[in-house]
Amino acid sequence: MSEEFFYHLSSPPGEGGFAVFELYGPGAGPALCAGLGGKELPGEGRTRLGILFDENREKLDEVVVGRQPASSMWCGLAAFTLSVHGGAWLQERIAGLLDSLGGTGLKLRDVLELALRQEALDAIEACAFECLVDSRTERAAGFFSRQHAGELSEIISRCIELAGRADAPSHGELEQILRDLVEAAPRALRLAKPVKLLIAGRANTGKSTLFNRFMETERAAVSSQAGTTRDFIRDTAAVFDYPVDLVDSVGLRRNPEDSVEEEALGWLAREEADGCLYLLEPPWKLEEEDRSFLQGRPGGEVLVIGNKLDKAAGVSPGDADLLLCALQGDGFEKLQGAIAARWLGCVQGLSVSDDPCPPAPFTRFQLEMLQQALSALGKTPATPLLDEVKSCLIICLQSSWPQKCEPASS
Repeated sequence: MSEEFFYHLSSPPGEGGFAVFELYGPGAGPALCAGLGGKELPGEGRTRLGILFDENREKLDEVVVGRQPASSMWCGLAAFTLSVHGGAWLQERIAGLLDSLGGTGLKLRDVLELALRQEALDAIEACAFECLVDSRTERAAGFFSRQHAGELSEIISRCIELAGRADAPSHGELEQILRDLVEAAPRALRLAKPVKLLIAGRANTGKSTLFNRFMETERAAVSSQAGTTRDFIRDTAAVFDYPVDLVDSVGLRRNPEDSVEEEALGWLAREEADGCLYLLEPPWKLEEEDRSFLQGRPGGEVLVIGNKLDKAAGVSPGDADLLLCALQGDGFEKLQGAIAARWLGCVQGLSVSDDPCPPAPFTRFQLEMLQQALSALGKTPATPLLDEVKSCLIICLQSSWPQKCEPASS
């Protein structure tokens, strides 16, 4: 019976210039050798040209075979790489060949779980890579790249070491590290799971104009005619390089023109979000219709924005939390600062370089484990519950993924 091996299409699926399969496990070498007609495989860190044959010994493709050490692989597992031409038909044929040779195809998460089982990655590093793949801003990609490389894992390992000591200085250092991690968590959580903000308001208040201002492009149609936006338009913006999911919505009107707009208004009332950017026209006063909508929102904070500042310079802000001109951009930086302070856990006005986002737990479960460890450490200062502290830290490091966290993708 041939030894077990797994394969993973690591390049994007579909048509392309080339495609790369990764093969893991003790049976990968013999199976690959068979597919190459018995040709000798390359040594570690080397590549070799070859011809891949199908089950009927007919030529499938000219390929490049590589042998990668564990230290060079994103998953921490030693692997053979098989680079082929990128046609979708050919990728299916090669996957079928690998199946016939005894291989098991794996998706990205499956590979991460395999690496976790074989202790090539810990739970934090595996989850970080999954978040890295879904990163939507440079800040997020940089943060998760650092965590995949072991930044947070090393700190947690240091905490486990400190918890194993009996002296007070070690416990003091441990407490400070845990407090710093917990304090930095809100920003890290928003990198893994972006805040979702609904842009709402009555018709013609400039919602689509503000949406386009965030996107830095004409993403949504803009018109002075009420009812131009009749569906929800969704996209991701960057606020201080933190990803923010924005939803541009239909304008509120007492008498919708038709059933399509009426249905859209019903969706708007039910749309769930972490917060709402609610726009007003000058003189920026909340009317009964505005208050009724905001009171019926399903949770989330509201930031009331007085738009069209260019048409009412010097007028009192009224009920608005801040004023701006979405069309010209006046006040837009102040709005970004307010979003960062209210929803991203940032200090208002920080630039990207001022806020490097230190290592921190980036899933709810990781944060809960560190909070429990901190609580156990301080329950009885003279005799902290060190076993409980260590248990929480070990769970965070080794068992906080994939079942017990909220990763960015499924």
